[in-house]
Amino acid sequence: MIIKKILYTALILIVLVVAAVLIHGRAGKAPQPAPANNAESFAVAEDADDSDPVPEDLLVKKDGILIGPELTVGEAPEGYYSDALFVGDSRFVGLQTYGKIDGALWFCSTGLGISNYNGKDVDVRGYGDINLETLLKKKSFGKIFICMGINDLGYNMEKLKGRFADLFGTVRKLNPDAMLILVSNLHVGYSRSSTDKWVNNSRINELNGYFESLQDGHTVFYIECNGLFDNASGDMDSTYTHDSTHILGKYYTVWGDYIKAHAITGK
Repeated sequence: MIIKKILYTALILIVLVVAAVLIHGRAGKAPQPAPANNAESFAVAEDADDSDPVPEDLLVKKDGILIGPELTVGEAPEGYYSDALFVGDSRFVGLQTYGKIDGALWFCSTGLGISNYNGKDVDVRGYGDINLETLLKKKSFGKIFICMGINDLGYNMEKLKGRFADLFGTVRKLNPDAMLILVSNLHVGYSRSSTDKWVNNSRINELNGYFESLQDGHTVFYIECNGLFDNASGDMDSTYTHDSTHILGKYYTVWGDYIKAHAITGK
């Protein structure tokens, strides 16, 4: 009888010890890692959605200008050109003189082209003689209009496009928030286009086509203006020019009015 009581007591003690060990093991067990943070992953996904580009099917053309749904094209409001810079050759010199585009700064000079734009100082209102890159480092612009190329048509066309790509890249780097607005090189008259190996409307069209291909509808735009002065054959009509290269002074207001009627707004 005594032996049975001892065995019974021992069995109870063993049970109690095992139970205590199991309870202690569970209480001291290290917490398991939580599942992947779904909230954080969702936030990242939402950020990715926010940065998605506008679908191309939402881009439209207004008089040849490609624009996104956040933008409109129309008459320039008052003060529109107060943050604008026009960069160009003798055609833009004429536009500056006669075009009545008020408020803008002009980096324009006869003979200006892709080969000398940064090595040539131009007298800019409020800045004196200055080169383009220095000007862009000193002042931020909201809009930068560029019309150059007729003085560069003697270059190999593919190299010329590459040089312009470098220029546009520099402009975007130094003024990243500006709209870059490329204005078509005007055609020349038939008497020049039919006899000049380099400065002819076929090559002007190729360069303009390259500029047009760069527009993205949000930050880079292209304004085609040759319809203002061309005849049915696609040459500058003799009515508008005395040298088959430049329009007469009285017609620069026509060009200026067209540009002012195609202001890009909404940014």
